[in-house]
Parts: sequence; C-alpha cells; structure tokens
Amino acid sequence: IRKLPHVIVLIGPTGVGKTTTISKIAANLILEAKRKNATIPSIRFITIDRTRVGAEEQLRKFGELMGIPVDKAETTEDVKQIFEQYKNSVDYILIDTSGYSPYDYENIGKMRALLDVPGLRPDVYLTFSAEKKARDLEKIILNYESFNFDSVIITKCDETTCYGNVLSVLAEKNKSIAYITDGQKVPRD
Repeated sequence: IRKLPHVIVLIGPTGVGKTTTISKIAANLILEAKRKNATIPSIRFITIDRTRVGAEEQLRKFGELMGIPVDKAETTEDVKQIFEQYKNSVDYILIDTSGYSPYDYENIGKMRALLDVPGLRPDVYLTFSAEKKARDLEKIILNYESFNFDSVIITKCDETTCYGNVLSVLAEKNKSIAYITDGQKVPRD
C-alpha cells in the first residue's frame, strides 16, 4: 500500500524567494537520496503563481534541470485534479504560490481557497526574508495565519546581519524555523 505523497506548500509575500526555495528543497531531497544511495524520490512541482511574470518559466527551468515535471494550476479543481492524478505515483508534491502583500486580504483568501483540496494535507511554510522589521513580520504572520502553518522558512539571510527582530517575533508567536537560506544558488544556499 502506497502512502500519500508529502505535500509542501510555500506561502508568503512577494519577492521573498519562494520559487528558488522550493527548487532548493527539491534539489536537497534528490541530493540526500544520492548521498544515502537510496532511490531518488519522485517529485512533482505545481505552480499556482499567476502574478509574477516569469514565475512559471523559472520553476520549469529548475524542474528541467532536475528532471521534475511542472504542472500549472489556476483553480481549486486544477489542484484537485493534479493531486488525484499523481497522489499514488509520486513521493513529493511541492507547490509554489503567488506572493501577495500581507495587506492584500482578498488575494490571500483566494489563494487559501485554491488550496482547499480534500486529502491534500500539506505542510505549509510561511516564507519571508530575514531583513523584515518586527512590526512587518507580525503583520505577515497574522495575515497568513489562515493557512495554519507551524513553521517558517527564512530567506535571504545573506542580506542582513541582524536577526533579532525575526527571532523575537517567532518566539513570541511560537513559530519554529524549518529552513534558512542565504543565496540564489540551487541547491547550495
């Protein structure tokens, strides 16, 4: 009996590096399997990013380099159909989402609804850049709370030397750090 795939969804504001980060996660899954002489996991990318010009192309390029197919979903039905089609044949489904201002409640809500697929049960990570101010980060966390994320991914750690604001807010909000990234190179950073 095959278990359902591990579904990972990255959410967060614009320009924080979600597409690059999801590619890093995939690359590290492949490299870890190679290091252990294990079977390379079967991975599928889904992009629901309809806002950033070139987002789909960027993910497709990363997918091409790693041998990972990319599907585009524009509706909840699309996500459901892709999930149903591959849930018994892949190990991981990694979903790249649109970035929205934390004040864009309408589109954040629409994106949340887009991912409301029975059985999907994703691990959702709020992704944001390390140089965020405490007040901005509090607002981001609050406005993405409907995704029920427990952990965060902090990107662009190479662009600041001050992490106190981020660590204080995460401690206050009881959110753990799943990953940190520090550059554009996949998978190295």
